[in-house]
Amino acid sequence: MDPRLAAYGAVMLVGALAYLLVPVALLGDLAWLTVLVATLAAVHLGQRAHRPSTPRPWWLLQLGLACMALAFALELSAWGEGTLVARRWASDLLALSTFLWMGLAALAFAHAQTGGHERAPALDSLLLMVTSTGLLWDVAWQQHGGVAIDTSSLIAAMGMSLGASWAAGMTVRMLLAGGHRSLSGRALGAAAALVLAGVTVHVVGGITGRMLTGGPMDLVWALALAAMGITALHPSMRTLTAPFAQAEVGRTRSSIGLLSAALLLPPTAILMRQALGDEPVLPATVATVCVAALVVVRFGGLVIDRERARQAVLAQSLIDPLTGLGNRAAVMGHLEQLAREGSAGPAGSSYAVVFLDLDDFKAVNDTWGHAAGDHALISVAQRLRAAARASDRLGRIAGDEFVLVAAGVDASSGPGLRDRLAAAFSEPIQLGPAALALQASIGIAYGRVGIDTASAVLGRADDAMYEVKRDRPQAPSA
Repeated sequence: MDPRLAAYGAVMLVGALAYLLVPVALLGDLAWLTVLVATLAAVHLGQRAHRPSTPRPWWLLQLGLACMALAFALELSAWGEGTLVARRWASDLLALSTFLWMGLAALAFAHAQTGGHERAPALDSLLLMVTSTGLLWDVAWQQHGGVAIDTSSLIAAMGMSLGASWAAGMTVRMLLAGGHRSLSGRALGAAAALVLAGVTVHVVGGITGRMLTGGPMDLVWALALAAMGITALHPSMRTLTAPFAQAEVGRTRSSIGLLSAALLLPPTAILMRQALGDEPVLPATVATVCVAALVVVRFGGLVIDRERARQAVLAQSLIDPLTGLGNRAAVMGHLEQLAREGSAGPAGSSYAVVFLDLDDFKAVNDTWGHAAGDHALISVAQRLRAAARASDRLGRIAGDEFVLVAAGVDASSGPGLRDRLAAAFSEPIQLGPAALALQASIGIAYGRVGIDTASAVLGRADDAMYEVKRDRPQAPSA
């Protein structure tokens, strides 16, 4: 075991036992402060030992722990002197700032993993924040209405609820961005869950006792601090600031589960109040409306992302991977559009289909190898693209066969188009130190929009190309 982890575990165990077993309140509180300081030291030592690529999130986490320790120290300084309002408020504000810094740390982890460009984890974490804050505020508001707590305690409870929900929500964002893959990420997630659970116990219990400790919160906070220390001391802490790939199936399922829970919990709370004869209070109602709106945005994003992915796959399926030109399906799809009246131009307007076949290209592969043949095909595609107009459709429909579809070209302008494409083969193609002179047999046929079928006009262009090839057989030379 790592000696740092062992030492930290020993300090945490001794401090927890001292807090639970020492009958003197002040000594027990000093033991608790020792646990806080030990966790702060563990995070600092872990950062120094493992040297993460992005240290900023770790400094933010240390700042949050320092605020927590200082808040508790302020309460200890008033021990035996009675309650000092100013000191109590300062302690509460420092405790609340703990959640702010921890949430910012989790947000910085997520940003380091994704570059800050993923909207889905941000919406998921916001949903968790709104849901948990609304439910906790609902409880606190109800207690305040029943005169169970005063206004200052209500404000403290609402602040704690918002802060803990913020920290937990940002941690969820970090986990969904990729942090769940490492032990350190899971430990930090457990710490955030324990913090939120502790605040829930605090709020549901009537907002009594200290801001940081008291009653059932002691064990919860101790476990949360232990998880934070483990997060920094374990070597996998480096992965929390390392870039991760995009979403995976497991993460998508987790997101769907989170969305479902966030959508159902606030209205469930309202229904439970109605079943018990209580009037629904404002926070749960507002949370229900906000969560519903966020879920609509989230699912709308999923639909848009799915459609974009479908369009990207469709576009990729129409591209020849070697040359980047359209493939046979793309060419045929365009010709079929021309065959439908009014879909690709005025009915009856003329267009040309040019069919190019490289003469004796098999000899290139046999002599120079397939890598050289691929290079030659790429060079031919580049030259044909340069010779074509921006409006022309150019594709590679077979190994050494290319087709160009040119709208607005008829028998009077077709020969000029054919000569322009033939000129693309006037210069040899460089294959390392050697030069390869290629020739192409070029056939051309004409069609009319809305009249000629795709297969008919392509067949005529193919026939015209073979007539040229029979009349002028030539082989490539080096």
